[in-house]
Amino acid sequence: MTRRILISIAVLLALLCGFAVAEGVTTIASGTCDDNGVNVTWLLDSAGTLTITGQGDMADYIDLSSVPWYSYLESIKTVVIGNGVTGIGSNAFRDCTGLTSVTIPAGVTEIGDNAFVGCSKDIFNVVEGSYAYRWLITNGLLGNYTAYGTCGDADPGLFWTLDSEGTLTITGEGAMPDYNTSNDYRWSTNRESIKAVVLGNGVTNIGSSAFRDYSSLSSVTLSDSVKSIGDYAFYSCFALSSITLPNGLQSISKYAFSGCSSLSSIAFPNSLQSIGTSAFSGCSKLSSIALPNGLQSIGNSAFSNCTSLTSLEIPASMSGIGESAFYKCKNLRSVTLPEGLQSIGASAFYDCKELNSINIPESVQSIGASAFYGCYSLSSFHIPSGLKIIDNGVFYNCSGLSSITLPKDLQSIGNSAFESCYGLSSITIPDSVTSIGGSAFADCTGLRSITIPDSV
Repeated sequence: MTRRILISIAVLLALLCGFAVAEGVTTIASGTCDDNGVNVTWLLDSAGTLTITGQGDMADYIDLSSVPWYSYLESIKTVVIGNGVTGIGSNAFRDCTGLTSVTIPAGVTEIGDNAFVGCSKDIFNVVEGSYAYRWLITNGLLGNYTAYGTCGDADPGLFWTLDSEGTLTITGEGAMPDYNTSNDYRWSTNRESIKAVVLGNGVTNIGSSAFRDYSSLSSVTLSDSVKSIGDYAFYSCFALSSITLPNGLQSISKYAFSGCSSLSSIAFPNSLQSIGTSAFSGCSKLSSIALPNGLQSIGNSAFSNCTSLTSLEIPASMSGIGESAFYKCKNLRSVTLPEGLQSIGASAFYDCKELNSINIPESVQSIGASAFYGCYSLSSFHIPSGLKIIDNGVFYNCSGLSSITLPKDLQSIGNSAFESCYGLSSITIPDSVTSIGGSAFADCTGLRSITIPDSV
């Protein structure tokens, strides 16, 4: 009778302290384990589960024998640290050789000396990127990692690991730092071993030059927390064949994927607002892109030398196309431009040899020099009525161009504007034109009729 009453009291105390005792499981022992003796409590049940609950830090113990559950070490199979506990004391679970599972919450921010000495490896349930996660890796108790360390300036910042399979994983909260060269990153000495990169939830950006010239990198997984990709982040990652950009990504900076010659597909999220200068230049296997509604800018040379690209639709959210944006996309055949587009930059479609279909909306007010240089598959071209200037070399060597109508308010035609347009047989220059540049119609060998106004 006395034993039964004592057990009932222990169970009642456990419940009052926040412990939950499973049906059929009894309490073996319980007590407190903080310096004040009131804030953090422990309970060991007959299933071998030691549960620590409360608020604050556990006490530090000078040796194993001073740990309150010392007499029960061989019985402890599972340890569960409750939310609210912020520190695990020194020697707390030392030589608990029978432990098969330890759960540590993200709120733990301190683990004392020798807390898990003598315990088995990889028995821990922790949150990736948390203090406990880092501490266990650093002390050789979690994972099979060949290298690890910290990165980033935020507190607690970011933590990286490289496993034996060549996967670099970055976890934690905050931003990666920006460096001028990839050699400044702490994992750079392992660049030849890195085959995959995984960014955990909480990482907000990819730093400049983070994986520049990583020739073995073939797989990248990004979490939805990533908002920006820095300059040269994946520059010349020759083995990278595809990547899924996360929902929430807002910007891709200059040269981010330039020279990724194996990149054949990429999906842009609707959140994307800007693509930087030369961001995808030289991605010679990239055959199709779907630019999202909401995209506001495409930087100069953004997709230059994407020689496998065959078609393109510019979203209505864009007001202009950057200089050389699609320079030497030699297999680009059709382009759809939105009403509302105002400008086409210099050399935007330079040497797009196969381009045979493009609609120029009436909203376009400027077309830069050499914008359609060498587009010899174009047979006709509509110049919008609001265009005042045909810049230098805009249609240079558009040898297939057979007809073109100049707008009535056109003011000037630049140097070599129609040079080497062999298929052009006639052209009428409106009375509004006051200047025609040198070689404007040079080598137009098929030109049989040209009307020049007195105003020139």
